[in-house]
Amino acid sequence: MTFTQLRTFALVAELGSLRAAAAALGVSEPAVSSAVAALRADLGDPSSGAPAPGSASPRADGRWPRAPGSSSGWPTAPGAR
Repeated sequence: MTFTQLRTFALVAELGSLRAAAAALGVSEPAVSSAVAALRADLGDPSSGAPAPGSASPRADGRWPRAPGSSSGWPTAPGAR
């Protein structure tokens, strides 16, 4: 994650479009799209296709692993009780 990616994302959100953010930054729309996609991947956005660093991932059958002693089925954070 870089400052440029964060700034680009903030401008897209503020101005409401990739085109407007690109114009404000003086770059192309594909450059803005790439910066936002890279930020999403860095943050582990599921729709970006990249898991967040250190996050649990589904097993091969698509189901999420259960944490030992967990009845909810949600993974438990390391050190959590």
